[in-house]
Amino acid sequence: MEKRPAAGVGMGVGSIGAAALSVGASFSYNKKSYYYGKTPDNVVKLDKKHFIEVMSAMMADKPETVERIKSKKLRLGDMDDLLYFYKYGIMPPAQAPDPFSGSNN
Repeated sequence: MEKRPAAGVGMGVGSIGAAALSVGASFSYNKKSYYYGKTPDNVVKLDKKHFIEVMSAMMADKPETVERIKSKKLRLGDMDDLLYFYKYGIMPPAQAPDPFSGSNN
């Protein structure tokens, strides 16, 4: 996995033991990259090879979400849908609200 120093916005989505992790996004030429780590200054790029392991651990408090990750119903390219499902427990409608907006409606 590629380590990168990063500054930016992250969203806390779960914890592993006592160490909380966050996931954030980076955009480059219409391609999204996601990073995770304990702090914004120490992050690792999330890749396909480690996606199931990392996201299952971060979202372990929501077994239905973990099942969709492990069964590959939700993949790295489905991050918006994954975060929506994690937050609301359902798949997003065609025009889903932004999962980063802070609203629960």
